[in-house]
Amino acid sequence: MRLEIDVAGLPAQALFDAVTAGRLPGATLEARGTVVLDVPLRDAARFRYAGERLAASGRLRRFEWSIEPFRASGTAEEASVAGLRLTTRGIERPGAAPSPILDHLTGVGRRAPGRSCSRRRSRASG
Repeated sequence: MRLEIDVAGLPAQALFDAVTAGRLPGATLEARGTVVLDVPLRDAARFRYAGERLAASGRLRRFEWSIEPFRASGTAEEASVAGLRLTTRGIERPGAAPSPILDHLTGVGRRAPGRSCSRRRSRASG
């Protein structure tokens, strides 16, 4: 049996919310692409799948993220992924308290403009 699935037609946000049990309020998920699933009816464990132009994007806490279109294929025993690229961007919400984690990751408030953030170590001679 061969199934072709339009990923954009799946309830990705509802599935995400169910899996996280509401522990990530405000998190979003959008997905798109096509997955083809081949399942031998006499031996379903020998299924094969292939995904084309798979992509996703969303928000998680104070980050926007996106996965550019990629390909995936495999079986129950192995998977192959090609062209996977994840990008993230920190976002500030109006009125939100500063985030030490976001500040650490982006370097906000950590150094004066034009100064390096590397530290020199001195060696004691003995």
